[in-house]
Amino acid sequence: MFNIVAAELCFAAVFVVVLLVTWPDPPWDALLYGGVVLMLLVPFLFFPFSKTLFLAFDLLFRPRPPTSSFPWMAEAPPSVAPTPWLPMPQRLRRKVLATVSSGRAPSPRSIASTYLR
Repeated sequence: MFNIVAAELCFAAVFVVVLLVTWPDPPWDALLYGGVVLMLLVPFLFFPFSKTLFLAFDLLFRPRPPTSSFPWMAEAPPSVAPTPWLPMPQRLRRKVLATVSSGRAPSPRSIASTYLR
């Protein structure tokens, strides 16, 4: 999404600058072909920045809740702790932690049976 916006803004800025600099006789063909190349290249070049901007806007509009309201996260190791905005029921959390600490990966069936009890 931000890639497309960045490409359109780049195209508009370049178009206006070239148009103002060469006003009596603007190079319409160069603007057309240069615009096509610009619109194809900018989204690929801007991708890392657009992802960062998207995550920044996401955190701005949907801030992370404070971790103090989730006391169970302090008990779980960081590699096993679920995201704070999707809390697990206590029973399911104990099952997953017990299975992971024993060195086995929890099966979806065991997790589902614990969750649906």
